[in-house]
Amino acid sequence: MSIKATLPMGLLLLVVVVQDPVSGVPGDYFSTGILTNKWIPYYFKKIKARNQKECHNKCVQDSLCNAYAISEFERWCVMYNITVGNVPVKNTGYNLYVKRRTEAEGFYLYGTQYIRFMTKQRKNGFEAREICTRNGGRLPSVRKQDLNDMLMNLLIKHSVWDALIGVSDFEKEGDWKYEEGDPVGFTNWHWRGMWPRNDLNCAIITIDGTWKHTNCWAQNYFFCQIPIF
Repeated sequence: MSIKATLPMGLLLLVVVVQDPVSGVPGDYFSTGILTNKWIPYYFKKIKARNQKECHNKCVQDSLCNAYAISEFERWCVMYNITVGNVPVKNTGYNLYVKRRTEAEGFYLYGTQYIRFMTKQRKNGFEAREICTRNGGRLPSVRKQDLNDMLMNLLIKHSVWDALIGVSDFEKEGDWKYEEGDPVGFTNWHWRGMWPRNDLNCAIITIDGTWKHTNCWAQNYFFCQIPIF
């Protein structure tokens, strides 16, 4: 905004420029061991900063910034607007910090990924897969006990009996695969949970942590597994 004062001829013309305040992006930025000595090559701004605190303050003052990498040795602060597909790479001396999406928003951190429990509306397996894809992720590939336990605890927390996961034998009966297409390794089938049924080709995890198969056209709540990067 500019304010101009019109004065008589021969007197100084005064121009006052008032800057609009910078809209920042406050939030919790975190780093983990796997983000040490990492950065993302494609950034939108690189500025000088003496330390992580100074780099953090620069990031939250920029409406585009949702991650940053800092090298306190080189005193460079690299700022990002990351989306899915921005993969960190090794760069000795830099440490990457990423804005954490919150549990209040429905995002639960699992390693370098989020688990989002979709409880607004039940969907069939095909609709659920499409929604997860639109959110930059997929139905979760439960490959370890810790993720299985996390999903079970989310069911308990939300008082939901079961939800879809990313395990199916839709293409070939009995050949259970993850969303990525590789064969299922870890399983936690209920003792009555899996047998040859051409009409039951999708998997759900239940509130006790065991899996059962269900009709892919049945309406269920579901989880999405969404990468941070």
